[in-house]
Amino acid sequence: MTKEIRLDGIRIGYGISGSFCTFGRSFDAAVRLKSLGAELVPVMSFNAANLSTRFGKAQDNVAHIEEIAGCKEPELPEFCWNGKIYDHGD
Repeated sequence: MTKEIRLDGIRIGYGISGSFCTFGRSFDAAVRLKSLGAELVPVMSFNAANLSTRFGKAQDNVAHIEEIAGCKEPELPEFCWNGKIYDHGD
């Protein structure tokens, strides 16, 4: 007999990057985590969020993971490279 774990109150940063052929399985895993009570924060690599492929349109993939998670991917106002902080306008 297997006891199912619960993830109520657990926040998970759910990262998706460019192995586009696995997006379907990844979305299924995200649905499973949500069904166990986890709070998902979707985080996508630049390519995963912006490239359309034969596995789906970029905007559809972003919308799908945001729908599963129940929230949008966080907007990142700046990034760090080699110890220096940059704004996306730099």
